[in-house]
Amino acid sequence: MPFHLTADQDLIRKTVREIAGAFEGKPADDLDRERAFPKEQIKALGQLGLAGMLVPAELGGPGTDAVSFVLALEEVARASGVVALVLNNLNALGTFPLATRGTQEARDRFLPQALAGETFLAWALTEPQAGTDLGGVATRAAKKGDAYVLNGLKSFVVGASDASAILVFARTSEKDGLTAFVVPASAKGVRIAPPERTMALRGSDMAQVFLKDVEVPAALRLGDEGSGTALAAQCNELASLGAAAIAVGVMQASLEDAIEYAGQREQFRLPLKQFQAIQFLVSQLDVELRASRLLAWAAADLRDRGEDASAAIAAAKLYAGEAAKLVTQKSIRIHGGAGFMRELPVERFNRDARALSVYAGTAEAERAILAAKALGL
Repeated sequence: MPFHLTADQDLIRKTVREIAGAFEGKPADDLDRERAFPKEQIKALGQLGLAGMLVPAELGGPGTDAVSFVLALEEVARASGVVALVLNNLNALGTFPLATRGTQEARDRFLPQALAGETFLAWALTEPQAGTDLGGVATRAAKKGDAYVLNGLKSFVVGASDASAILVFARTSEKDGLTAFVVPASAKGVRIAPPERTMALRGSDMAQVFLKDVEVPAALRLGDEGSGTALAAQCNELASLGAAAIAVGVMQASLEDAIEYAGQREQFRLPLKQFQAIQFLVSQLDVELRASRLLAWAAADLRDRGEDASAAIAAAKLYAGEAAKLVTQKSIRIHGGAGFMRELPVERFNRDARALSVYAGTAEAERAILAAKALGL
């Protein structure tokens, strides 16, 4: 790829950084401490068109390219990891599948408000016995006239308590693949458990969703029966690309914070930044950040050019997810004992980074994708 941004991409980056600045610092700490779902932040970003970046212009979205999508998420994550996580889910796992696979009725009913950031669309694929292994999905959808009756249990559903609708994946038969449905969160038979108390990315309102005899009109099915498996793979790939960008943003915030601290904290009458041990540590973290950013940008550019970007996205997600843990952990090391204090944001950066090698695909799953590509499996 040409390693420079276009004028439009640079404008998006600068604009999002300015808007996301309002979420930085104490507001981000408050979201983390209170485990509050970032409704107002998502609404503010939605007003800029950032809740439907991947939705084509002909379907009512901005038709943002993948590089700009990555740049926007990076800047939001620099301010708040959980806001970036929710925004990524709304884009890659919400407005994009609804806009591109939903019926006109489904789009008219749920898309406009979601694109404006006024409502949230949750993604319900994972189950207690089914994560990376989609073959383990046990939720069933039985045909009943012009409707389907859904029964099952979904896990780790981000924003479940705050969603207007939930994109649920179920089986219509044993032999076919998965089928996706837009299930109104208020539908009879939908029960949402209290949010999980997660270690990191607090405020995501991740919860279990119980479906008992939930009747869904056929008009709220996404695509044909059995097409949900391919849809899940496509959307998860986009979410993985977004996760790489979020990891980059968290690393950027952590390194900036560590550099600032190294300039203020003194030992032996010298600021920490004057010690070669700190200089070499900062240079190592800077390299990890640069490598992660370029991998994410290159993967996004490959997708924009219409090429198969699956391996590039897996590489970016794998490397950035692992690098984020290293960068944030060593940023704590630069802070010394102060890095373990809850009052400093570096502690939050480190917790959030640990989730990013699991969210939207584990490191092991990304390694499996890369190995299959390299070995022709």
